[in-house]
Amino acid sequence: MTVTAEQREQILADFHSKWPLSALQDLTLEQYICLGDKNTLAYWLEFGEGRFLGSIKGGDASKFGIYERKAQAKGERGFISSDNRYSWKNKYGHTAQEAFSTIKAHILTIVQAARMGDTETIEKLDFEVALKWKLAFLYQNHDDPCVLSIYKLQALQSLLPGNRYLTHADAYRKLLAERGNKPLIQYGLDLWKESETDRDDDRPQSLDDITDDESERVIDRPVAALNQILYGPPGTGKTWNTVNHALAILDPVFLDAHRDERHLLKARFDELANEGCIDFVTFHQSFSYEDFVEGIRADIAGNGAGLQYRIEDGIFKKACLRAQTLPAQPHVLIIDEINRGNISRIFGELITLIEPSKRQGQSEALGVTLPYSKKRFSVPGNLYIIGTMNTADRSLSGLDIALRRRFTFIEMLPQPQLLDEVVIHHEEGNIHAGKLLRVINQRIEVLLDRDHCLGHAYFMPLLVTPTLPMLASIFKNQVLPLLQEYFFEDWQRINWVLNGHHPDNITPRFICPPSGSQSLEKLFGKEVAAELTDRRWQFNDAAFMCLESYRLILREAE
Repeated sequence: MTVTAEQREQILADFHSKWPLSALQDLTLEQYICLGDKNTLAYWLEFGEGRFLGSIKGGDASKFGIYERKAQAKGERGFISSDNRYSWKNKYGHTAQEAFSTIKAHILTIVQAARMGDTETIEKLDFEVALKWKLAFLYQNHDDPCVLSIYKLQALQSLLPGNRYLTHADAYRKLLAERGNKPLIQYGLDLWKESETDRDDDRPQSLDDITDDESERVIDRPVAALNQILYGPPGTGKTWNTVNHALAILDPVFLDAHRDERHLLKARFDELANEGCIDFVTFHQSFSYEDFVEGIRADIAGNGAGLQYRIEDGIFKKACLRAQTLPAQPHVLIIDEINRGNISRIFGELITLIEPSKRQGQSEALGVTLPYSKKRFSVPGNLYIIGTMNTADRSLSGLDIALRRRFTFIEMLPQPQLLDEVVIHHEEGNIHAGKLLRVINQRIEVLLDRDHCLGHAYFMPLLVTPTLPMLASIFKNQVLPLLQEYFFEDWQRINWVLNGHHPDNITPRFICPPSGSQSLEKLFGKEVAAELTDRRWQFNDAAFMCLESYRLILREAE
């Protein structure tokens, strides 16, 4: 079906006749979204004539914040609440009407901001992404527009090569600056055709897509494990990825919509942390049960009465208590470097209570009396634990069996493919960062094991600065010190990893015998020297700024 720009202009005019600002101010839940009713605002925006003013097709009915179901909800999702008629996102309210009131308030905020050209307010508003920008497009001042009829960020970014980190507001500003005298809708259509995103705005749709099948798909999404550990060698992005894993639990729709926009994901993560939905702690050798669960702390009384003792809750107990105050909303506790602490000492008797079947409300639920406060305690079912584990510190096989049995483990391996496009150009030649990391890790895996490979994160600065000085800094300050630690300063094996034993006698090596050092014969005599291996090595500064030294690592291995 072909719809001209002129016909779309008329659709926009008809929309304003039916849904003026006064109609939005008086909007009811039934007018917003209602099962089988094609006259609702939600239907018009996605499936009615409104689809010709920019598509918001995709995902599921939760994109509207609340929806009416055709049947009973099939199950529970941490971020969705339901009654006998509606399902809605927890963050909008405790009841359907309360959630709609919040959604309506957000819609009015968007409309007012759009009319003033204030895209930054719209950008920062925690609301359904495609929906808020479509509403902004519809209600903006079309004589001085600030939004285009393209709502997928990937499409906007594809129109601005080299600007993959732009926000919606930035992209609209840049693209509208190049509009010239073109009519707004025609300009948007032309840009949409140029973008690299599949188009679905002209496809016929069914009302059931929004009111039944799509909505149930939200409820049936795979549920994240209550206890999970991300494990792998150093530099594989375990802590970095806790942001995505936390959002998969707390706001999966936002994660799906912005999976490639790290700055937005981190901003949403920080927002949830500030709201008290996420706690973060790092384990270390001196971390204890008293730090984690509860313990006695001493204070000096201000009235000169000497020491006073009080019971102080640890971070785990605080997280459990916060989770208990939320109506089924999930809460996430992130434990970084979980294997660096003494697990048995830190968790104590609570290691049993974190099992899914032992949580509050489950058939096998258990509680304990805490040793200091003497109060009964159990772990709520909406508390999710995400741990990270560096396998270079301790392998999975050496982990506490009680912990291993109660957690789901997700392996995080080096990803040299992320560096395959990184080529360091130099007058001496080129070096491919992805190949370099692969070969080094292949040698480490033979000489040690896969738990001690190098993660790609060490080399990620090369994506921004693919220069020899940057590579030299990475090798000198991170790679070589880590290899020293891995091999307990067995310099011969470190030399093997770097292919320093190659017969090429011209290329500088990264490590070499100390210059000017006396021979073993002079130090110990001929007989003793014959039985010794010279273990004296030092860094060779000249090699770090020599591209051929890095190319030597790849010799015979490519």
